[in-house]
Amino acid sequence: VCIAFFVFTACSEESLFPHAEIFHSVVWNEDESLKYELTRNEYLEGYCVLETKIDVATKKTELSQTCTDSLGVGYIDKRKTVVQNQKLKPIESNRQINNPEKSERRQFSAIYYYSVESAVTFKIAEFKGSEREPTKTLEVKRVLPTPTDAVPDPVWYDDDSIFWLLRGIKLTNGYQASFTNVNAATGRVFSAHLEVLRKEIIEVPLGKFKTWKIKLETTSIKQHLWVEVDRPHRIIRAELEDLVYKLVLSD
Repeated sequence: VCIAFFVFTACSEESLFPHAEIFHSVVWNEDESLKYELTRNEYLEGYCVLETKIDVATKKTELSQTCTDSLGVGYIDKRKTVVQNQKLKPIESNRQINNPEKSERRQFSAIYYYSVESAVTFKIAEFKGSEREPTKTLEVKRVLPTPTDAVPDPVWYDDDSIFWLLRGIKLTNGYQASFTNVNAATGRVFSAHLEVLRKEIIEVPLGKFKTWKIKLETTSIKQHLWVEVDRPHRIIRAELEDLVYKLVLSD
């Protein structure tokens, strides 16, 4: 299996702190496709294709990720997040994992509601083999951060939009920010913190790039991502726990 699976913990509550908007502007003006190779301990695990599809008519953008294994066993992890075109405001997120090796399928979703009290509903379903009826289901609603005097207009971002979120931030040396992250696979709403460490020139299969090295962390996880300094500010490399993403193709 090439993608780590996180245990669904929607029932564990944690304190929510409101955070202001950090996404500045979109840097993709048309549909695009980015392909990454995934390695673990220098061994090829698989590939991920990230696609951006803009719908001008509905003012929505579809952000998708399709990850497959390199061994041909049929493992596939498909994610699709729908956001507002300009602000990356999440509308809904869906994820499906098919793991033939373990004869199991998992489905996750997050549906966002915006009203006087904004909220997100998480749903999970687990299936065995080719069974149509799930062996386990769970649905949980979580209230999203509410306004305060310090943060009158709180904002949150879907976890599956992180690769796009970092591209739309005005990064500078030493820049730091916190934001509210919503993760459908874990059923959690939590704070994350990012910090620009320095500029680095790195080499990936697509070539050499001048990048910003970013540290992204929560209370339990620390990750590093390298964002292209020049537009369109693509994620060139990412180290997500022990899994390494390297950009190999850009269309």
